[in-house]
Amino acid sequence: MASKDTYLAYLDEIIQVVDFVDAGALLRPQLNKFLIWEGLGNLRETVQRFMNSQPIVDRVYQSLLVSCHAGFEQFIIDLAEESCIGIGKMKLSSQVVEERFPGLIDRFRHAAGSILSSKKSRAYWRIDKERLVSDLGSTSVGSSQVNVLGRSFIVSVGSVDSGALVAFVQQFGLSFSWDNFAKHDGVSKVLKSSGVRETSKLAQTMMDELNERRNLLAHSQGALVVGREYLNSAVSFYKCLSDYLSQVFSVCVR
Repeated sequence: MASKDTYLAYLDEIIQVVDFVDAGALLRPQLNKFLIWEGLGNLRETVQRFMNSQPIVDRVYQSLLVSCHAGFEQFIIDLAEESCIGIGKMKLSSQVVEERFPGLIDRFRHAAGSILSSKKSRAYWRIDKERLVSDLGSTSVGSSQVNVLGRSFIVSVGSVDSGALVAFVQQFGLSFSWDNFAKHDGVSKVLKSSGVRETSKLAQTMMDELNERRNLLAHSQGALVVGREYLNSAVSFYKCLSDYLSQVFSVCVR
């Protein structure tokens, strides 16, 4: 799915930034041996500031961890939008939609109502209200083709922990299981676990921990240390999770 490909590319870019930061920290003390100062021109002052400052890679890791989780929040909204577009292309009646995606119509109506009744739309919602009203009208009983504006579900995305993620998926009449995720390719390797029960519990703990760290770092920075190894594990975990979620939602785009 396009939403997954976009997010995976974003995670790869984060790892490239990490590699660049690490290389810069290692190179900084050695630069004087290799630079031809006369050829630096206007860059000389910039290079001197760079060499005279102390690398604090942990701060960069903190920011990148926040970006990983924020990107995941964007991913699930993109996934919802892509899936609802897919449902629209199937040209399903309201009865069939209810059979195949139980509760989707009611939850869409609730989300749409929250948006339309809001006195001031939040900028990051980026909701086309005319399209929203049109799609809302298509969900009436007996409708021959239902259209759902997937982005409307952004109102339900707050702090994304293990429980919130399950609830988000269930809005579409789909099933998300941490036990099934535990069986997904690569998960046990990332979590260094064995067996479905242990992997499932560790996966939920990891999701809750990532969400908690995201909130702590985004609002206070504090003394929370994020090392390279932890960031690598987080990226690998998000990759597995986004792949599994794409499979769960794939029934919407067939």
